[in-house]
Amino acid sequence: MKNFFNKKLSIKSVLIIIFIVSAIIYFIAYMIAINKFNSVVSYTHEKQRMYSILSEVDFAVRDNCILELNEKNITDGLCNGYVNSLKDENCKIFTKSEYSKYEKSRKNLISDIKHEFLDNGILYINCICFGSNSSNDFINLIKTAVSKKTNNIILDLRNCQNGLEDEIFKILEYLISEENIVTAINKYGEKEVVCSSKSKNNFNFKIAVLINGNTSGTEEILASAIKDYGNSKLIGTVTAGKAVHKKSIDISNGNILLIPDAYYVTKSNFKILNKGLSPDITINLAEEEEELLRNQKLLKDDDEQFNEAVNFFDN
Repeated sequence: MKNFFNKKLSIKSVLIIIFIVSAIIYFIAYMIAINKFNSVVSYTHEKQRMYSILSEVDFAVRDNCILELNEKNITDGLCNGYVNSLKDENCKIFTKSEYSKYEKSRKNLISDIKHEFLDNGILYINCICFGSNSSNDFINLIKTAVSKKTNNIILDLRNCQNGLEDEIFKILEYLISEENIVTAINKYGEKEVVCSSKSKNNFNFKIAVLINGNTSGTEEILASAIKDYGNSKLIGTVTAGKAVHKKSIDISNGNILLIPDAYYVTKSNFKILNKGLSPDITINLAEEEEELLRNQKLLKDDDEQFNEAVNFFDN
């Protein structure tokens, strides 16, 4: 009889626990649903308000304006105004012919990577533009460095921006072995690995990466991944913070919308977008030196950031 009572009590306890857990799960689900509902309501309210204002303007023009209205121009103007209001250089709207020219110009970017083997056993790579076949140029430099037993590299990414993603990913896949290197994360938190490596290369490079406020876009990904690689330093000033994945969307009026749909993170999981990469060693150049640097006329002896990179290899 006593065992039977204990058994009943045990079942009762289990039922209570199940009830409590169910209540907690229900409460969490309810709160999530409420938050989502509030978000939808807020979005719907703002959207209705926007359409209402547009409707007012449209009605006022059509009812009073003596000008001849061009419906296509009005629609295009509304779309362009919406995209321009986002105030971001990564947000653009094109006609089909404009987008075709844009794509062609991207694919035809000319690689511009200069290099120099310095007397003190350092490979200096000055990246002006990561264009078509830049990865081949870069990888060949790395192979030459290995053959010369050069382990110290200065990678100059200052004023370098908006290079071709595929080319930079190929460089990272060659430099960094067997790991996920770059991940894209959308506004819903969904992740996609966009650059991973199966390379068996085991380089022992010490790398100083020169950066500044005009190091922007895919070049920031390169700098961030190399910093994660280890035995490296970022030297200069904070980068632009504009490393984004872009998506093109066909619009029913025949135009094409280009927008950033995900931001990038490397192994350190640092979100570059809007923050930029902070240097390990901050060195500001004077305005006249910045101008000379932009024009590729700054002498190495006068370049404090370059000289700090050289000092990095002596420590």
